[in-house]
Amino acid sequence: MTQKIVEIRNVTFGYNKHPVLENINLDIFERDYILIMGPNGGGKSTLLKLIMGIIQPWKGSITFGKGIGDRLGYVPQFSEFNRNFPISVLEMVLSGRIHSGNFLKRRTKSDLERAQDILEKLDLADERDANINNLSGGQIQRLLIARALVADPAVLFLDEPTTSIDLSSQSGLLDLLKELNRTTAIIVVTHDPTPFAQAYNHVACINRNLHYHERGELNAGHLESIYGCPVQLLGHGIPHTFLNQH
Repeated sequence: MTQKIVEIRNVTFGYNKHPVLENINLDIFERDYILIMGPNGGGKSTLLKLIMGIIQPWKGSITFGKGIGDRLGYVPQFSEFNRNFPISVLEMVLSGRIHSGNFLKRRTKSDLERAQDILEKLDLADERDANINNLSGGQIQRLLIARALVADPAVLFLDEPTTSIDLSSQSGLLDLLKELNRTTAIIVVTHDPTPFAQAYNHVACINRNLHYHERGELNAGHLESIYGCPVQLLGHGIPHTFLNQH
């Protein structure tokens, strides 16, 4: 039986006194695979920031299983990443080992070994000394994931990971997430759920409130209530069973 590792209860948060999320309840379990969907401004990215502790809820609670709160990995949106920052691939990955307890300490042999291991697993070892602005879009996406993985997260949060990368890179990313999901809970914020249709376990639809669905429960009516308009999902050649009726 899988263990609950994150518990969100009655969380409310907003900006400038205007609520963005209201009374949010969500459980995350070991090796879970959750898609977080909803319209722009619905609160998807805000929920990730709340779980990560970047912002604090107005009310409600977010609690973690033993040792989980220090093992959260985060992959930001590709479009928000500054590719011109003068840093090498290895240095970028090693930055994921920095935390409040070692901020002013020198990197250790263990840090270097872990970073090298992650680079090899993500097929980036040959680029370890390259400047990040020489990488392709797909390589940058894998680099962002490598930086998150180097700290051995129990939960990996990804914000729109398939945007701004080509189909070949998307395919490689999906295979990687499937492999990681054997040991790590995967939480994906996405506007386009169809690439993940073969892998997800649950869907959290967010538009101020949260509606939680098991695999196969979601239908067009649910999506229309969240987005406020008719919704049509296109597979783009990828076999999918996202809706229980078409």
